[in-house]
Amino acid sequence: MIAGEQKNGYVILDREPVIVPNLYRTTTALNFRTGPSVASEKIKKIPVILKGEHVAEISRDGEWSLVSYEDIQGYVNNKYLSK
Repeated sequence: MIAGEQKNGYVILDREPVIVPNLYRTTTALNFRTGPSVASEKIKKIPVILKGEHVAEISRDGEWSLVSYEDIQGYVNNKYLSK
């Protein structure tokens, strides 16, 4: 093919999905906290818009996950996270 030339054809879309190991979706609105406890100060509330917001899990300790959301790190209860 020559650069810029168009050609009709088919695209095979049968492939494995890309999985990002530490990316989770929130299942409800979550309090984003400074520490792994309900007694810790709230940084902000993570809303749920349609299918939830995405957070990147940095580490997990029991029921709490340290996550990154909007370039801020904080803690959420991981029972409200889903792949």
